Amino acid sequence: MAGTSYLVADFTLICGDEKWNQYLPLAIVAVFVYPIGIPVFLFTSLHSVRKRLAMPKTILRWGLAYDAYRSVFWWWELLDMISKLFLTSLLGFFPAEAQCGVGMAVCGIYLLAILVAAPYVRRIDDRMCCVVQVCVSAQPQPPAPAPRL
Repeated sequence: MAGTSYLVADFTLICGDEKWNQYLPLAIVAVFVYPIGIPVFLFTSLHSVRKRLAMPKTILRWGLAYDAYRSVFWWWELLDMISKLFLTSLLGFFPAEAQCGVGMAVCGIYLLAILVAAPYVRRIDDRMCCVVQVCVSAQPQPPAPAPRL
């Protein structure tokens, strides 16, 4: 109000004050670790063992990230993570009037990738993933953001 910015999650906190600045370094680290660090770590880890994916030790350590996919698609979980990251976080940086269309486009592109690649070992998983993508892209447009005070 009157030129003061407040934290949307808690209007008692003023952006840029001492308490806000106290958490800023942690927030910056989290912004880089979660959306960039985890996918990069997972990719480098899986890439280093990609020729040993069938070995029991590799399955025990990394199987959760690749075992549902055909061996040539050992990296598909990363694509799925990036798609979800885009839809849940990066989409918010687009203008409000474009978010629905961009989100539907991302879902459509990912759906086409699933249909073309059929990355899952079990066919039912391919089908279920397609149904989920159609349902996600068919979600109604979210309401307009609340007006700024």
